[in-house]
Amino acid sequence: MNLRKFEFWLVTSCLITYLLLLSYQGITEPSGYYLEIPADEDMGQAVRFDYIKHLMAPRILQVLASYVVFLLLNYRTFPALQSGKQPYYGVLTIFLSGLFLLTMFFFASYLSNTHFFISSASRTTARILWLKSAFSYSILVMLAIGSYYIIKTFVQWIHNEHLAGKKEEQKILREITVAAMLWMGLSAVMLILSNGHLGVVQFFFIYEIPVFILFFFLWVYRIIPRYKQHGKKRKVFLPSFFLLLVSQLPMMFYFIAVRFHREEIIMLLFISAAIIPAFIIWPLSKYYYNIRQEQQSKVHTLETAVSTSSANLDFLRSQINPHFLFNALNTIYGTALQENADRTAEGVQKLGDMMRFMLKEDQHEKIALEEEITYLQHYIDLQKLRTEQSPDIDINFTVHEQDCDHQIAPMLLIPFVENAFKHGISLKERSWIRINLSCDAQHVYFDAYNSIHRKDESDPEKDRSGIGLENVKQRLNLLYPQHHALNIRQTPDEFFVHLTITTR
Repeated sequence: MNLRKFEFWLVTSCLITYLLLLSYQGITEPSGYYLEIPADEDMGQAVRFDYIKHLMAPRILQVLASYVVFLLLNYRTFPALQSGKQPYYGVLTIFLSGLFLLTMFFFASYLSNTHFFISSASRTTARILWLKSAFSYSILVMLAIGSYYIIKTFVQWIHNEHLAGKKEEQKILREITVAAMLWMGLSAVMLILSNGHLGVVQFFFIYEIPVFILFFFLWVYRIIPRYKQHGKKRKVFLPSFFLLLVSQLPMMFYFIAVRFHREEIIMLLFISAAIIPAFIIWPLSKYYYNIRQEQQSKVHTLETAVSTSSANLDFLRSQINPHFLFNALNTIYGTALQENADRTAEGVQKLGDMMRFMLKEDQHEKIALEEEITYLQHYIDLQKLRTEQSPDIDINFTVHEQDCDHQIAPMLLIPFVENAFKHGISLKERSWIRINLSCDAQHVYFDAYNSIHRKDESDPEKDRSGIGLENVKQRLNLLYPQHHALNIRQTPDEFFVHLTITTR
């Protein structure tokens, strides 16, 4: 989850919600009415009050100013101060932000009170009161934004430092943070709409929502898992009942001792506080717990599959490389027996280039196709050293390099070429190998076509098709699932391979 984006859209959504509710309240209110004000030397006659001009516009001005300052401080100023960059710029920005809020709040107070016709002396006193009120609200908003950033930084520090590597604990912390931010945003909207005066609905919402959030997380991460483990209902219902009773005592005390004395209101609120957890929060907790268990099961299955595939891939590579080295060394050995020093040196040089490729590029998941082609060319040239004295052997390697700027897995094509030389070359009979490679914007096309010669009955590899060919089939399934097509055809005298790989 990207916290930066989430909090931006949360604050923006709360702003839009507040503006919509304020507009709706303006529609339901009369467009204007008269306030009866006693006539004296300082006050005028009855004055017309306009909802949009005297109430809606000032509140919108205050909220928009707070929104702009929040974005500036939270995303620019405070992070710069935290990182130690441009401290003077940060302090200046904080001062100017406070001055901006002071100006906007003062102007909003002026707009909301212009329906009073006051004398010059009264206006001076009123301006001083408006300035004091604007200063208090500006400080309050700045402290609220600063406190929010400190709390957010502390939560991020716990997440990254103390819970590093603990994915489950990090996930719980992120979920609690999101729930708390949602509650704070909605509570702020309700407080602003009520102009700071808590009524029954506002208090119930602001107090009970954190209680419901607490119940939700306790049920999901504590109580339901204990019930699943022990299978005893009392492990669920007894703690839940006790917590519900304890959590409602402060609310009951508040309404009885401070705000209300009507028993029907207290009883209604208590019943609502019991019904919502039982019939809304509890089913949601069970549903989320089941979804979470399914996701964990899927993640575990995928992690196991990935680990197995990775281990298999490493094992397959370790099989391919030694097998090829064995064949290459045999080729160098056969060339050396012919006592031709130049050819032996050439073979050793090409083998060295190939071993360098295997040690360097084969450790990467993807390499440039041209590097794989160079490796194939070295291998084919090395094999030609062994067969160039035989006129009945035709070896042809054709590459159409246009559009071949792809990335592919290393050592992917060599097993097909190796298999062609292993089964397609005979120093006693006419033999041929034709290898063709071409590309388009999205695909790599590879063809290997070779003759087949029956092995001598005493050959220990007579009935073996080669380790490399089987391994490369498995690698293709692991690396290019649903993105490759491998066709292999064989007759008594010929063997044909066609491979298409989709790389983009």
